[in-house]
Amino acid sequence: MHSPLVALALSALVGPSAPPGGRSGEGMFSVSTGQWPAPKPVAPAPAKPASISKPKTTFTPDRSRLQRLIDEMLALPTEPSLDEVVKLVSRQRFTSRDYTSLFKALRRGGRWKCAVLVGEHLIGERKANTIHLNALLSSVADAGDVGVAEDLLARMEAAGGRIEPDAKSFSAAIRACERSASADGASRMLETYEKTVLARAGADGAPYVYSAAMRALTAAGAWERAIACAERMRDNALELDAHCYSALLGACREGEQWRRAIDEHDGAAARGVPPSYVLTSLAMGACLRARKAQEALDLFERRPEELARRAESYCHSGALLACRALGKWERAIELVEELEGRRLEGGEGAPPTEAEAARDARLAAGRAEGGASRFCWEHAIGACEKAGQRELAKRMHEIYWDLYLKDQ
Repeated sequence: MHSPLVALALSALVGPSAPPGGRSGEGMFSVSTGQWPAPKPVAPAPAKPASISKPKTTFTPDRSRLQRLIDEMLALPTEPSLDEVVKLVSRQRFTSRDYTSLFKALRRGGRWKCAVLVGEHLIGERKANTIHLNALLSSVADAGDVGVAEDLLARMEAAGGRIEPDAKSFSAAIRACERSASADGASRMLETYEKTVLARAGADGAPYVYSAAMRALTAAGAWERAIACAERMRDNALELDAHCYSALLGACREGEQWRRAIDEHDGAAARGVPPSYVLTSLAMGACLRARKAQEALDLFERRPEELARRAESYCHSGALLACRALGKWERAIELVEELEGRRLEGGEGAPPTEAEAARDARLAAGRAEGGASRFCWEHAIGACEKAGQRELAKRMHEIYWDLYLKDQ
C-alpha cells in the first residue's frame, strides 16, 4: 500500500482516479489520449404517474322516467292517498325542474288534488321552492278551491326561505277566487298580500295581484270593490298598467259606470299606457250597457291612428251596435267595408277614381282577420232598417248571403 505522498504523486501523473461525472471502476484510463472514456448515459428517472382524480358525477335526468312518472300519476284515482303519491315520487331521483314539469303536467290533466299531495311531500322533504308551489297554486286556482289556496299561502309565509310567497303566488291564488266567484276570499288575499309581500318586496309584480283581485271581485258581482282596488293602488303610490286598466274597465262595464270608464280610458292614454282595442272595447261596453250609444261611438271614432289603420271585429261590433241604436246606416256600411277590406258595391265595372282606388287600398290593408262577423252584419242591417233604408237592408242581406251562407 502506497503512502499518502506516493498516492498524490501518482494521481498527478496519471490523472484523476475516476472520470468526471462517472463512478469509480467504469472503464479504463487511456494513456495515449490522457482521458477517461465517456460516461454511459444515465437513464432519466421515470416520471411519477399523474394522480388520477375521480371524475365528478353529475346527475343527468332521464326524461323518459319523468314521462313515465307523469303517466303513472295521471293513472291514479281521482282522489289518491298520500302514500300512493309518495311511493311514485320517492322511488326515483328527479331535478327541481322535473318537479315543476310534473306540476304543470298535473295541471293540464286536471289532477290538482294529486298535485297538492306532491306538494305536501316536497314541503315535508324540504325539496320544495317557490316556483314549485306557484305551479301548484295555478292548479288549485283552476279548480277554484279558495280554502286550499289560502292554506298553502299561509304555509309558505310561515316557512319562509325557499318557499316564501311572492306576487306570482298571490296572483295565482286569487284566480281561485275568480273561478269560484268569492269576493271575500279575494279581499282577504289582497289584504294579506299588502301586509306581507308588498311590505317586504315592494311594487315588483304588484299590478298582477291587483288586476287579479279586480277581475275576481267583478266576477263575484262586487264591481264597486273592484273599482276601489284601483284607488288602493293609487293610495299606495302604485302605477296601473294595461292589465290593471283592463280589469278596472271591466268592472266599470259590469256596473254600467260609463263616465268613469271614459275617464279611466282617457287617463290610461295620458299616463303612457299603450292604446289597445281591448281597452277601447271595454270602455265602449260600459257606455253601451248604460244605453249611451253616442258616447260609445265617439270613443271609437277618436281611437288613435295606430288602431285606426287596422279593423278589429270585436271593437267594430260595438261601434256597429251604436250605429244600429242611432240609425247611422251610412257609417255602419263603412264599418262593414273596413272589416271586409273592400267596398260592398261599386268595386266592379268602370275603373275606380283616384279617391276610390286610395280607399280600396286602405280597406284592403286594414282588413280584419276573418272579415266581418255575423253580429257585425246583423248590426249593419239593423242600422239600415232603423233608418228606413229597407231596400238597402235587403241588399246588405243578399251580399252577406253570397259571401258566407250560399256555399254552406
